[in-house]
Amino acid sequence: IVAAINNLQPNSHYSFKTFTASFNGFEKDETVYSKAICDKLGIKKILIQPTEQDLIKQLPLILKHQQEPTQSASVFTQWMAYKTAAAHGIKVIIDGQGADEILGGYSKQMEWFLIFLKQENYALFTELKSKLLQNEFIGRWGKEQNVAAYFPTIMQKIANAKNAYSSKNNSFLDKNFVDSHYNKSSTQKPIIDSFKSLLHYHTSTFGLPSLLRYADRNAMAFGLEVR
Repeated sequence: IVAAINNLQPNSHYSFKTFTASFNGFEKDETVYSKAICDKLGIKKILIQPTEQDLIKQLPLILKHQQEPTQSASVFTQWMAYKTAAAHGIKVIIDGQGADEILGGYSKQMEWFLIFLKQENYALFTELKSKLLQNEFIGRWGKEQNVAAYFPTIMQKIANAKNAYSSKNNSFLDKNFVDSHYNKSSTQKPIIDSFKSLLHYHTSTFGLPSLLRYADRNAMAFGLEVR
C-alpha cells in the first residue's frame, strides 16, 4: 500500500508519513519490515512504542470511546498509533484492514485451506503443507487436521460444542448472568464447506466487521478519517 501511494505521486510536493507500533523482542514485531519499506522509498517513518504505563493511562479513554470491552490489546496499539498521527497533524490515514480476511493471511485460515485442498489435490496439498510448516506459517499438522480433512463438518460441530461449553462454564463469569444472557449464535459458527466460504465469513461476519468498528471509534476519538 505504501509503495502504491508513493508511485501515484512520485513528483508531488506532498510527502506522507508512516506510523508503526514497535515492540522490541516481540516475535511478531514488524519494525524491521516497515523500516525496510520506508528506507527503500525514502519515506519518513515514525515509530510508536506503547508501554504498560500507556495502557494504564489510556484504557479508561479507550473504553469510553469503544463503549464496550475489547478482546485484544491491538485496539490499544492502534489507539496509540492514531494518537501519534493526530499529534503530527494528520487528518486522513490508511490502515489497510481486511487484507488478511480476504486473502487468507491468518495461519488458521491456511489450516482450513489445506484441509479442503487435501480432498481435491493431494500432491499439491503435500507440497504446500511442507512449505507452510517449513516457513512456520502454520504451527502444526497433526491428527486433528487429518481427521478434519475427511470429516470437516463433524469437526466443525465438535468445535462449536467446545465453544458453547467453554462459554457456559467460564469461571470468570457469574453463572446466573451466563444462563440469562447466553446467545447460541454468538458461539456457533456456520458450517464452512469451502475455502471461499471461509474467507467470506471472516470478511462479512466474523473478524473484519469488529476490526472496522474498533478502527472507526479509535480514529474518531482523535478527529481522524480512517480508510
